[in-house]
Amino acid sequence: MIAYTTLLLFFIGIFSSIKVGAKVDKTLSFLTFASIFFVFAGFCDGMSSLSNHSFSFVWSANPGSSLKFDIISNYYNYWLIFPGFVLTLLSMLNCLFFRYEKQVSAYFSVLIFNLIALIILVTSNNFVQLLSALFVIDVLSVFMIKESDAYRRYVLLNILSDMVLFAVLAVINCRVASLDIRQIVLYRNIGMHQDFVALAGLTAVFAKFGFFLFQIGVIDLKKIRFHRILNVLFLSSPLSA
Repeated sequence: MIAYTTLLLFFIGIFSSIKVGAKVDKTLSFLTFASIFFVFAGFCDGMSSLSNHSFSFVWSANPGSSLKFDIISNYYNYWLIFPGFVLTLLSMLNCLFFRYEKQVSAYFSVLIFNLIALIILVTSNNFVQLLSALFVIDVLSVFMIKESDAYRRYVLLNILSDMVLFAVLAVINCRVASLDIRQIVLYRNIGMHQDFVALAGLTAVFAKFGFFLFQIGVIDLKKIRFHRILNVLFLSSPLSA
């Protein structure tokens, strides 16, 4: 079940974030990678079982409607999460053997929490959970590139894209009167300003991808370390887009 996988990842991420000495860090980083690989094996077993499970709790109860935090385990979500899981493992393996980081285990925790945010993003059923996971991924991206001046333009573009996306979802919510993502299909029939929503939404996605007109924010990242730019390009904002 994806919820169980997320819980295990959370505890491993907390354990991996402990600051230790250089000698202990090497051992801790190996243990972290082994633990994540074990969790990945269980994730693949759940994916092959084709079973559907759901985990949810109410995080905001209102008289009219309740806002839930959902982690839905189904075949579709498994396959959406699978590439991010594999890339996270490969990034950890690359960093583990080539020792790019002084504190490898602490950097692993950033990758793990990024994966957790991606899982929450994929399994979200409402706008609030979607945006919350998206914001967490953007913040973790800053941790990956914070030591370089290149992050300023990258951060600015992502903040602007998040603001635009927030505005788009607000327009949709005002029309369909629901935070449920599944109600977006109603907007096609009853929605107003559909041209604005389409154009603004694509602009936000293009900015996160680093497509034309926004690619300069990605090009500037060439100044940071090679493995970090790979992680940012393939595990953070572009993947969430």
